[in-house]
Amino acid sequence: MREKQRISRILTLFQEIWECQQDVRFNQLVSNLQYLYSEQHNEYGKRPVIIRDGINDVSIHYLDFFYLEDDEWEEFLKAYLQELKENK
Repeated sequence: MREKQRISRILTLFQEIWECQQDVRFNQLVSNLQYLYSEQHNEYGKRPVIIRDGINDVSIHYLDFFYLEDDEWEEFLKAYLQELKENK
């Protein structure tokens, strides 16, 4: 069973990060953090997709964080929050 206390720790980190970026909508915050994590971790979770409309094939990607462990995400959030506080 996973550690129960991780929930409040991660939610607290999210809240503190969001309070530093109050003009950002919640889903923007989540998306921005996922892209930043992916960039810093060898494009973690990046999945390619080709969209075919009958004329052009367009190559795009999306992020899949389904298998990211909470402790890894928590460490990333801690480091990001520290960076935000240092740059205030």
